[in-house]
Amino acid sequence: MEGDRPAADHIGMPIRSLPGPTRSGPNPERAGDPRSVAFRARARRALGVGLLALALAGCATPPAKPARLTFWSDRSDRAELGTFARHLVQLRRYDRLDSLADSLQRCDCRFDDGASRLAAYEFFGMRTVSDPRDPARWEEQLAHLREWAEARPQSVHAPVALAEALIGRGWAARGGGWARDVSDRGWRGFGEDLREARQILDHCAAVSKATPSWYEAMLDVMQALGTDRATYDSTYAEAVARFPAYDRFYIDRSWYLLPRWYGEPGEWERAAAECAPALPDSLRDELYARIVVFQSAYEKDLFRASPGLDWDRTRRGLETWQRHYPSSPEPTSALALFAYQTGRLDVARGAFRHLGNNVHVDVWPVTADYVQARQKLLGS
Repeated sequence: MEGDRPAADHIGMPIRSLPGPTRSGPNPERAGDPRSVAFRARARRALGVGLLALALAGCATPPAKPARLTFWSDRSDRAELGTFARHLVQLRRYDRLDSLADSLQRCDCRFDDGASRLAAYEFFGMRTVSDPRDPARWEEQLAHLREWAEARPQSVHAPVALAEALIGRGWAARGGGWARDVSDRGWRGFGEDLREARQILDHCAAVSKATPSWYEAMLDVMQALGTDRATYDSTYAEAVARFPAYDRFYIDRSWYLLPRWYGEPGEWERAAAECAPALPDSLRDELYARIVVFQSAYEKDLFRASPGLDWDRTRRGLETWQRHYPSSPEPTSALALFAYQTGRLDVARGAFRHLGNNVHVDVWPVTADYVQARQKLLGS
C-alpha cells in the first residue's frame, strides 16, 4: 500500500548508483579517495542502506491490482428461455410452444444450477412481459394466449400458460410491496386476474391437471387469493405425491409458510426439514439447502433470523448440490456466505478459495459484502 512505503528517497536504487571512488588526485585523505578512512565509512553505510533497500524491495513495490471479479447470475439463462418462448407466442407458433413444453417436462431439463427449465418457461415466458408496467404488453400477451387455447383445444399447456399470464398481470397491478401499501386499483386488478386464473385452472382438462406446471400455478393462485389452509395443503400433498422430485413445490411452500403470509414463526424451517420423505437422503439434503438459499433472499443474516436451521444439513446439501452441478458457483457461494455469517471461518475460507474470483450476485447481492468478507479471510 502507498502508505506503507519507507520514507527514504534512495530505497530501491541499484547498488551501482551508490557513491563510489573518484579519480580526483593522489591525496588519500580526500573525501572521494577509496583509501580515505572517512570515505570507507561512508561507503559501508551506503552499501548497508543499499542491501537493506534490496531486502525491502518487495515491501516497497506497490501491491498488484486485484483480479477482476466475474459476476454470475442465473436470471439471464432463465430470461433467455422466457424471451424465446414469448417470441414463439408472438409468431403464433403454438405447435412449437406445445412441443417445447412437452420436451422440457418429459426430460426434466435443468439449468447449470439444477433449476427446472419448465418452471422458467412458465414464469419467464408466460408470466412475464418485456415491460410489466405497460398494459398494452399484457393485452398483447393475453390475446395471443387466448388464441392459442382456442386454436388448439387439445393443448395440454395452453390453458396453463393463459393462467400464468393472468397471474403475472395481477401481480404487476398489485406490486411486490406490503399489503398495506397496495392501492385500491392495484387490489382490484390483482383480484380480477387471479380469480380468472383460478377459474381457468379449475376447468382444465385432466391431462393439463397432470402436469407440474398446473400444480405450481394452482398453488400460487391459492396463496395469492388466501384459499383456506386445508385446501391448499391437500393440493400440495397431491402435487408432491405425483412429482416428488419437482423442487419448486417445496420452495414455494416455504414461501407460503413465512409469517408474512400464512405460517407461524419456525414453521417453514420445520416443513423444510420434513419435506420429500420419499427421496434419498442426499437429495433431501440438497433440497433442504435449496430452500435455505431461497429463503436467504428475505433475510440479510438468515441463520440469525432462523436459529432452528440445521447447519450440518445445510452444508451437506450445498456440497451435494455442488457435486451434482459442478459448473454452477451458486452452492459454494452460499456456503461461503452462511459459513462467514455464522463464524465458521475455516469453512468460509475454503469456499472463497474454491470460488476464486467468481461471485454469484443472486447469493451475494451486495458485492461490497463479498469483497470485504473475502479480503478479511484471504487478504486479497
